[in-house]
Amino acid sequence: MRSALRVPTLALALLACSGAVRTARAEAVRVLSADDRGLTVEVRTPALAFTTPDAHGEVRIAGLPDAAHTLGLPGHPALPAFSALIALPPGASPTARVVSAIGEESRSGVRVAINGRPVFLQDEAGLGTIGGMERLTSQLTGTWPEQPFVLGAPTNFRGRRLVALELRPYRVEPGGERVLRTGTLVVRVDFGTSAAGLGVGVSDRHVDPALATTVLNWSQAQRWRERPAPPMRPRDAFAAQRLPGQLAARGTEAQVRVRIDTTGLHVLPYDELARNGFPSGTPLAQVQVLRREPIASPAVGQPPFVELELPIDVQDMDADGVFGPGDLVWVYVRTWAERSGASMYQRQWGDAEVVYVTRDAGGG
Repeated sequence: MRSALRVPTLALALLACSGAVRTARAEAVRVLSADDRGLTVEVRTPALAFTTPDAHGEVRIAGLPDAAHTLGLPGHPALPAFSALIALPPGASPTARVVSAIGEESRSGVRVAINGRPVFLQDEAGLGTIGGMERLTSQLTGTWPEQPFVLGAPTNFRGRRLVALELRPYRVEPGGERVLRTGTLVVRVDFGTSAAGLGVGVSDRHVDPALATTVLNWSQAQRWRERPAPPMRPRDAFAAQRLPGQLAARGTEAQVRVRIDTTGLHVLPYDELARNGFPSGTPLAQVQVLRREPIASPAVGQPPFVELELPIDVQDMDADGVFGPGDLVWVYVRTWAERSGASMYQRQWGDAEVVYVTRDAGGG
């Protein structure tokens, strides 16, 4: 499996592949010690062994536990590495350092296979465009990988802080024909904060069983889960983003309700609006188009929504400065389903947005 150590993706992938990670914990990466300020981990590797050279005279490192994956950077040797998912206490800013690297072994005169680059090719059998791998020459400019570990960026997952640690006990020197192995690599991960005094965390019956087989330090991390904030409904999220120009609900001016079922730029003719109650003699500057956004907890006596003003362009066909016969309002509207991220169940009531064309004496 190739690895770019994208932490959120890796974290979820490890959750999905609990069997593989359990093997990693048992045969490759293990915790030597753990305390309130961090943990020390170790990976042990077998003696160097190689596959039979391929048609290009290149080999791969053999005899590895199933937990190993391959560093897949194009143009670089396909070297093994090991990953672990580590839980962090709240507020942690983790760092890592090598404690020891012992049991060095090297082998010269071997050419480790170079990772190719994924490309699209035309199938010789006429099946159209298919995926393939473009062969590359080595792009090494120095010893690679440069560091024996990579610590990812912490990510939040259901009230927990997680970080991915990748251990890289194999490296290749410039020229690409000398392979080195660290027999035992020990790395310390410091939390940057203390977990002392943290009480029993909130359990999560939906995820905790999977985390127990994927998180390296699960035994110490169970109590570190914070209660997640209740999810904000999409419509409340919009209402919370109150910007200058957003308006409170109006109760006096006439509002013409317009239902729009397609995202795009729409034209609202004055003649149609007037037939539905829009006031005549409205100066161009006072024409407004609003949409309503529900709010969860309105103040006493206030309507359960706010009105947000949409950008518009009023086309004055007769250039008289008044919104009247023949004039047009241009407005870009996104459907409710698109802008709110509504579920398929919610969309049973329709995808359309409703806007309100009105007049504001203070200026639109």
